Amino acid sequence: MRKRVYQEQGLLLKEEAGTPSRDQVQHSLLCGSPDTVSEEIAKIDKIGVGGLILVFRLGPMPYEVAANSIKLFMNKVAPQFRTKARGA
Repeated sequence: MRKRVYQEQGLLLKEEAGTPSRDQVQHSLLCGSPDTVSEEIAKIDKIGVGGLILVFRLGPMPYEVAANSIKLFMNKVAPQFRTKARGA
């Protein structure tokens, strides 16, 4: 899709050397304790990324485990970033 949009806009894409970051687990998956996830999101925030797409259920993870992950995120991680999101 990216390639098609760039072509439609007349932009040239440079061939990527090596594996793109988006295809490397260490650059595309955040997991761990709320503190660990908060630290990783803070690093992403610091470089100016405007938003994240989050998925809390992967593979055969039971519903209860995914629901707990969402609760932990909303109660422990998200509050650290809410003020900035509101423009304060």
